[in-house]
Amino acid sequence: MRLAPFFSVLTFLSVAICLHFLAGFPFSDNILLYLLLAISCALGVLLLKARHRPVIFESSPSEGRDSLEDIANICKVVIWQVDKQGRLTQVLGWQGINNEVDTADLLGRDIAVLNDDYPEFCALLSRAQSGDEFVAHSVFGSQSYQHSFSKLTDSDGRPAGFQCVSLDVTEDQRIYNRLAFTEQVIATAGDAVVIFNRRHKVLSVNHA
Repeated sequence: MRLAPFFSVLTFLSVAICLHFLAGFPFSDNILLYLLLAISCALGVLLLKARHRPVIFESSPSEGRDSLEDIANICKVVIWQVDKQGRLTQVLGWQGINNEVDTADLLGRDIAVLNDDYPEFCALLSRAQSGDEFVAHSVFGSQSYQHSFSKLTDSDGRPAGFQCVSLDVTEDQRIYNRLAFTEQVIATAGDAVVIFNRRHKVLSVNHA
Protein backbone atom coordinates (compact mmCIF):
# COMPACT_ATOMS: atom_id res chain seq x y z
CA MET A 1 0.00 0.00 0.00
CA ARG A 2 3.00 2.35 -0.26
CA LEU A 3 1.80 3.31 -3.78
CA ALA A 4 -1.59 4.49 -2.52
CA PRO A 5 -0.46 8.12 -1.85
CA PHE A 6 1.20 8.31 -5.28
CA PHE A 7 -1.92 7.15 -7.13
CA SER A 8 -4.12 9.43 -5.02
CA VAL A 9 -2.02 12.48 -5.94
CA LEU A 10 -2.04 11.39 -9.57
CA THR A 11 -5.83 11.06 -9.48
CA PHE A 12 -6.17 14.49 -7.89
CA LEU A 13 -3.97 16.11 -10.56
CA SER A 14 -5.83 14.35 -13.37
CA VAL A 15 -9.24 15.45 -12.11
CA ALA A 16 -7.98 18.97 -11.42
CA ILE A 17 -6.56 19.33 -14.94
CA CYS A 18 -9.80 18.09 -16.47
CA LEU A 19 -11.84 20.52 -14.41
CA HIS A 20 -9.52 23.41 -15.18
CA PHE A 21 -9.05 22.95 -18.92
CA LEU A 22 -11.97 20.84 -20.13
CA ALA A 23 -14.91 21.54 -17.81
CA GLY A 24 -14.31 25.26 -17.53
CA PHE A 25 -13.62 25.44 -13.81
CA PRO A 26 -10.51 27.65 -13.50
CA PHE A 27 -8.54 27.15 -10.32
CA SER A 28 -8.57 30.83 -9.33
CA ASP A 29 -12.37 30.96 -9.34
CA ASN A 30 -13.02 27.57 -7.72
CA ILE A 31 -10.50 27.28 -4.90
CA LEU A 32 -13.08 25.71 -2.57
CA LEU A 33 -13.90 23.02 -5.12
CA TYR A 34 -10.26 22.05 -5.54
CA LEU A 35 -9.73 22.15 -1.77
CA LEU A 36 -12.60 19.71 -1.23
CA LEU A 37 -11.18 17.49 -3.95
CA ALA A 38 -7.77 17.45 -2.26
CA ILE A 39 -9.35 16.64 1.12
CA SER A 40 -11.32 13.75 -0.39
CA CYS A 41 -8.13 12.31 -1.92
CA ALA A 42 -6.35 12.57 1.44
CA LEU A 43 -9.22 10.82 3.21
CA GLY A 44 -9.13 8.08 0.58
CA VAL A 45 -5.45 7.45 1.32
CA LEU A 46 -6.13 7.23 5.05
CA LEU A 47 -9.01 4.81 4.54
CA LEU A 48 -6.91 2.55 2.33
CA LYS A 49 -4.11 2.46 4.89
CA ALA A 50 -6.51 1.70 7.72
CA ARG A 51 -8.21 -1.05 5.74
CA HIS A 52 -5.00 -2.93 4.98
CA ARG A 53 -3.24 -2.37 8.29
CA PRO A 54 -2.75 -5.79 9.97
CA VAL A 55 -4.33 -6.30 13.36
CA ILE A 56 -2.01 -7.95 15.87
CA PHE A 57 -3.48 -9.63 18.92
CA GLU A 58 -1.07 -9.84 21.81
CA SER A 59 -1.31 -12.29 24.66
CA SER A 60 0.85 -12.54 27.71
CA PRO A 61 2.78 -15.74 28.55
CA SER A 62 0.60 -16.20 31.62
CA GLU A 63 -2.54 -16.30 29.46
CA GLY A 64 -0.97 -18.95 27.23
CA ARG A 65 0.01 -21.01 30.23
CA ASP A 66 -3.50 -20.75 31.69
CA SER A 67 -4.94 -22.02 28.41
CA LEU A 68 -2.59 -25.01 28.39
CA GLU A 69 -3.43 -25.66 32.02
CA ASP A 70 -7.15 -25.72 31.21
CA ILE A 71 -6.61 -28.10 28.28
CA ALA A 72 -4.51 -30.43 30.43
CA ASN A 73 -7.16 -30.51 33.15
CA ILE A 74 -9.97 -31.19 30.68
CA CYS A 75 -8.02 -34.02 29.01
CA LYS A 76 -6.89 -35.42 32.37
CA VAL A 77 -3.25 -35.12 31.36
CA VAL A 78 -0.26 -33.96 33.38
CA ILE A 79 2.80 -32.68 31.53
CA TRP A 80 6.11 -32.65 33.37
CA GLN A 81 9.38 -31.16 32.17
CA VAL A 82 12.65 -31.63 34.03
CA ASP A 83 16.03 -30.05 33.24
CA LYS A 84 19.44 -31.73 33.26
CA GLN A 85 19.90 -30.97 36.96
CA GLY A 86 16.70 -32.81 37.84
CA ARG A 87 14.67 -29.69 38.58
CA LEU A 88 11.01 -29.39 37.62
CA THR A 89 10.72 -26.62 35.04
CA GLN A 90 7.10 -27.09 33.96
CA VAL A 91 4.09 -28.87 35.42
CA LEU A 92 0.71 -28.62 33.67
CA GLY A 93 -2.46 -30.31 34.90
CA TRP A 94 -1.12 -30.93 38.40
CA GLN A 95 -4.28 -29.58 40.05
CA GLY A 96 -6.14 -32.61 38.74
CA ILE A 97 -3.96 -34.76 41.01
CA ASN A 98 -3.33 -32.65 44.09
CA ASN A 99 -5.28 -29.50 44.95
CA GLU A 100 -3.43 -28.98 48.22
CA VAL A 101 -0.02 -28.27 46.67
CA ASP A 102 0.22 -25.33 44.29
CA THR A 103 2.06 -25.83 41.01
CA ALA A 104 4.29 -22.84 41.76
CA ASP A 105 5.60 -24.67 44.84
CA LEU A 106 6.97 -27.45 42.61
CA LEU A 107 8.67 -25.40 39.90
CA GLY A 108 12.41 -25.08 40.31
CA ARG A 109 12.58 -27.87 42.89
CA ASP A 110 14.30 -31.23 42.60
CA ILE A 111 12.21 -34.23 41.56
CA ALA A 112 12.91 -35.69 45.01
CA VAL A 113 10.21 -33.35 46.35
CA LEU A 114 7.67 -35.89 45.06
CA ASN A 115 9.27 -38.86 46.77
CA ASP A 116 7.35 -38.67 50.06
CA ASP A 117 3.88 -38.65 48.49
CA TYR A 118 4.56 -40.49 45.22
CA PRO A 119 7.64 -42.72 45.65
CA GLU A 120 6.75 -44.98 42.73
CA PHE A 121 6.45 -42.07 40.32
CA CYS A 122 9.59 -40.44 41.69
CA ALA A 123 11.50 -43.64 40.93
CA LEU A 124 10.28 -43.42 37.33
CA LEU A 125 11.47 -39.81 37.14
CA SER A 126 14.90 -40.85 38.38
CA ARG A 127 15.04 -43.56 35.73
CA ALA A 128 14.15 -41.05 33.01
CA GLN A 129 16.81 -38.67 34.30
CA SER A 130 19.42 -41.32 33.56
CA GLY A 131 18.46 -41.11 29.87
CA ASP A 132 15.85 -43.84 29.42
CA GLU A 133 12.78 -43.38 27.22
CA PHE A 134 9.93 -45.66 28.23
CA VAL A 135 6.26 -46.05 29.13
CA ALA A 136 5.21 -47.07 32.63
CA HIS A 137 2.26 -46.95 35.02
CA SER A 138 1.79 -45.73 38.56
CA VAL A 139 -0.95 -44.56 40.88
CA PHE A 140 -1.68 -41.04 42.11
CA GLY A 141 -4.04 -41.50 45.02
CA SER A 142 -6.92 -43.57 43.65
CA GLN A 143 -6.19 -42.71 40.01
CA SER A 144 -4.14 -44.83 37.62
CA TYR A 145 -1.82 -43.02 35.21
CA GLN A 146 0.20 -44.07 32.20
CA HIS A 147 3.48 -42.17 31.90
CA SER A 148 5.34 -41.65 28.62
CA PHE A 149 8.91 -40.42 29.09
CA SER A 150 10.96 -38.80 26.30
CA LYS A 151 14.21 -36.85 26.09
CA LEU A 152 14.43 -33.09 25.60
CA THR A 153 17.16 -31.35 23.62
CA ASP A 154 18.18 -27.72 23.26
CA SER A 155 18.49 -25.74 20.01
CA ASP A 156 21.92 -27.29 19.39
CA GLY A 157 20.64 -30.83 19.81
CA ARG A 158 22.29 -31.36 23.18
CA PRO A 159 20.46 -33.14 26.04
CA ALA A 160 18.38 -30.70 28.05
CA GLY A 161 16.42 -33.00 30.36
CA PHE A 162 13.27 -34.98 29.76
CA GLN A 163 9.51 -34.72 29.50
CA CYS A 164 6.79 -36.93 30.90
CA VAL A 165 3.18 -37.00 29.72
CA SER A 166 0.94 -38.63 32.32
CA LEU A 167 -2.48 -39.77 31.09
CA ASP A 168 -5.31 -40.72 33.44
CA VAL A 169 -6.24 -44.30 32.49
CA THR A 170 -8.34 -45.04 35.56
CA GLU A 171 -11.51 -45.78 33.62
CA ASP A 172 -9.64 -47.93 31.10
CA GLN A 173 -8.10 -49.87 33.97
CA ARG A 174 -11.50 -50.46 35.54
CA ILE A 175 -12.91 -51.79 32.27
CA TYR A 176 -9.88 -54.04 31.85
CA ASN A 177 -10.29 -55.39 35.39
CA ARG A 178 -13.96 -56.13 34.78
CA LEU A 179 -13.17 -57.95 31.56
CA ALA A 180 -10.43 -59.94 33.26
CA PHE A 181 -12.80 -60.89 36.08
CA THR A 182 -15.50 -61.92 33.60
CA GLU A 183 -13.04 -64.07 31.68
CA GLN A 184 -11.93 -65.73 34.90
CA VAL A 185 -15.54 -66.50 35.89
CA ILE A 186 -16.27 -67.96 32.46
CA ALA A 187 -13.08 -70.02 32.46
CA THR A 188 -13.85 -71.58 35.86
CA ALA A 189 -17.57 -72.13 35.27
CA GLY A 190 -18.78 -75.73 35.51
CA ASP A 191 -21.11 -75.36 32.54
CA ALA A 192 -20.18 -74.73 28.95
CA VAL A 193 -20.23 -71.03 28.07
CA VAL A 194 -20.13 -69.88 24.47
CA ILE A 195 -19.71 -66.21 23.54
CA PHE A 196 -21.00 -64.95 20.18
CA ASN A 197 -20.65 -61.61 18.47
CA ARG A 198 -23.51 -59.72 16.82
CA ARG A 199 -23.13 -61.80 13.68
CA HIS A 200 -23.51 -65.00 15.69
CA LYS A 201 -19.87 -65.90 15.21
CA VAL A 202 -18.28 -67.82 18.08
CA LEU A 203 -15.71 -65.70 19.88
CA SER A 204 -14.88 -67.84 22.89
CA VAL A 205 -15.69 -71.20 24.48
CA ASN A 206 -14.65 -72.19 27.98
CA HIS A 207 -13.12 -75.55 28.84
CA ALA A 208 -16.04 -76.98 30.82
